[in-house]
Amino acid sequence: FIEPFGRKKFKEKNKKSENYKLLQVVEEVVHNFKSWKIEDDKHNNYAEMTYQCKFANILDILLENEDVTMYDGEKVSKNTQWIQILNESENNGRKIDLIIKTKYGDVFFELCSIEFKVQGTNNNTSKKQQSKNIRTNISILNNINNINK
Repeated sequence: FIEPFGRKKFKEKNKKSENYKLLQVVEEVVHNFKSWKIEDDKHNNYAEMTYQCKFANILDILLENEDVTMYDGEKVSKNTQWIQILNESENNGRKIDLIIKTKYGDVFFELCSIEFKVQGTNNNTSKKQQSKNIRTNISILNNINNINK
């Protein structure tokens, strides 16, 4: 199944084209498909970081030659830190698994946050994580909207 993609990639003249990136992503996912699956809920040996690394590999392909950078490893979102200060609550900010930023001049701007949980996580934990990610991305979007005002 992978060979046709390899041939198409080889034939693609523009190695920076969206078509080439798409072929690379499909190849990455298909090539590593077995390792995305777990045996069963009781034998989930993959850590959160394993899924994050697999997803980051795909993002590396998609974001190559773009002016954005991925930061991983429980980094604090500056946007959530600012919101907490404005709300006069804790000012530590939220720790995020993966933050994508861009630089404009000397200033870094967060573009989005991505959170990960292992497969088999209970519904309450998953919903809490999903809610945290939505709130963080809303905070990031609010900051982007305020820049344009």
